[in-house]
Amino acid sequence: MQGFSYLILIPFICFVCYCILLVILLGSRKNKIARYYTFYVVAMIIWSLGSFVMKTNFPPSTLFWNRILCLGLIMMPVIFYHFTLVLTETNDQMNKLIFGYLCAVFFLFFNFTGLIMKEAYIIDNNFYYTLGPLAPVMAVWSLCYLILSFTNILNKVKSKQIPFRRV
Repeated sequence: MQGFSYLILIPFICFVCYCILLVILLGSRKNKIARYYTFYVVAMIIWSLGSFVMKTNFPPSTLFWNRILCLGLIMMPVIFYHFTLVLTETNDQMNKLIFGYLCAVFFLFFNFTGLIMKEAYIIDNNFYYTLGPLAPVMAVWSLCYLILSFTNILNKVKSKQIPFRRV
């Protein structure tokens, strides 16, 4: 395992914080908002764990852990969008939500075929990687779903359909 640096420490701290948040959520009252926020936190746990372990060069390989990181990265935008729809009680965007989940399944499959991340490795404590042809498509898709999430919340707050403090 390579030396512990801030590049390893940051994802480790994120992982621990998300795990604590998950424990708190699991102990809280069960409602639809808490359930979807829990799904989001699980995606973030996968992302931060993958990032931490990948940077430690832990077996089986850096590429394997990078692909685990990508699982969380792929699921995060659409789960966050789903969470914002539940939070804002928006029911008229189900087509976008279904399309988002279908794309996520598509990206999850191609994550393990090398079309998102071709290779990843560490040499002399330096991380190197080569992106696949679908990485830019996935990045644009992720950005679109995060923008949809933000505009959904912003529109509901501006129209006073939900109070700002609820957000």
